[in-house]
Formats: sequence, structure tokens, C-alpha cells
Amino acid sequence: MNPARLDALLERVTKEMGLASRLRQSLAIEIWPRVVGPEIARQTMAGPVRDRVIFVRTANPVLAHQLTLMQREILDRYRKLLKGQYLRGVHPQIGETPAVMASAPAVLDKRTELSPSAEEELRRLAEAIPDPELADAFFRAARASALTRAPSGRQREQAYLDLVTADSWPTAAEVKEAWEAIAPSRRQEMAARAVEALRAKILARLGKDPNNEEILLSRGDLRRLALVMGYPPTKASFKIVLGLLGPEITARWPDKV
Repeated sequence: MNPARLDALLERVTKEMGLASRLRQSLAIEIWPRVVGPEIARQTMAGPVRDRVIFVRTANPVLAHQLTLMQREILDRYRKLLKGQYLRGVHPQIGETPAVMASAPAVLDKRTELSPSAEEELRRLAEAIPDPELADAFFRAARASALTRAPSGRQREQAYLDLVTADSWPTAAEVKEAWEAIAPSRRQEMAARAVEALRAKILARLGKDPNNEEILLSRGDLRRLALVMGYPPTKASFKIVLGLLGPEITARWPDKV
């Protein structure tokens, strides 16, 4: 088989096997020792990857600081190995045990094994990578990703609602990914439910402190409301937020409209 570019294989596996970003996330964790070398790898535990940032655990505070200083170099190494600008950051954490990071609130099923044909296809794709160490990492990451079933339609809908209505700070990319995972026929209803929940939270806070402008300026709920209503982050201005909440709220700050 002719040698293949890793980015082309990632694209192919993503399309043909429906692994989406999980494969790139798994691969970034798998090749961490290759990126940083055996000495640093022995003192760290990589993973998870969230919003294109890889979290790295270490018990050594000095090493954690060193990793922060090495961030650009580490990202350059990833870019060369993965043939693309997938990761955008490295987040060192200090601690003895693996970090438990909040991921997208979706329930995942684990299969016990792949079909023989699927496993053979992954092996065949891995064999096309000239670098044996990278090929092995690719196979392990692809197999682990393939063993994770996508959540059901109801689970995807609940994940979207949890993401946009909980007291968290999701990125616009995370909101978009959760939205696109919902069946098109269900999106209108889910958006309406999210808007209703967010408006209720905001209005409840304003009910306790009616003239507190800071509630509208600082809470993540307002930004999420604008995103759910279809406004990009750069357009989620104070004026738009007031309009989303309705004329009664708008009338409290006429100088902002």
C-alpha cells in the first residue's frame, strides 16, 4: 500500500466511520509521549482534550510551569505529526491523580468489540502510515474511538440543553457542535426549549434585583441566549440581549437601545 498522509486518513476515517472529533482527540493523547519525549511523558498524564486544548496532569509544579513555557513548541510538534492545526492550547494541571474534566454532557455507550471488517479496515489504514510508532498510535486511537457509540437522539438533545442552560461557560464552537448533533426535524423545538429556560433564569435574577445592569453584562446565560437565537458571539451586544428578553426589560435601560 502506498504511504498516506495522516491528515487524509483522519478525514477518511471521520467520514466513513463517523468518529468525528473523537479520533483526533484520542490520537492527540496517544502521541503525547512522542511529542514531549519519554522523560516528560513519565511525569505526566495527558488527557482529556476539550475545545482543542489538551489537559496534562503532573505532580511536579516546576514541570507544569515548564510545559506552559513550552506550549508553542508542543503545538508545533503536534501540528507536524497530525498534519494540521488541530490543537490550540496545552493546559497543565498539578496533582497526583488523573484530572476529571467536564466534557460535553452526553451519555456514551461502550461496545466490547469491533466487527472483524471494521478492525481489518483500521489495520489496513494504519499500515499506510510510514512511521511505525505513529501508525500504532493511530490504530489504538481509531479503535478506541470506534468502540465509543454516538449518543442517542434523546441524549444528544439533552446534552444540548444541558450545555446551553447550565451554569457553565461553553464556547461558541461547543454550542455549534451540540446543535448540529440534533436531528434537523427536532432543532426548532429544542431551540425554543433552550430559549424559554434561559429567559426564565435571567428574568428570575432580574426579579430579585430589577435594575442590576451587571446581570445582563456579566452572566454567561445572556451570551448563550444570543447564540441559541442565532447571533454569533461578536453580535451578542447589550442591545440585542435586551431585545431577546422583551420590551419590558428593554424599557428599563432606554439609553442602551
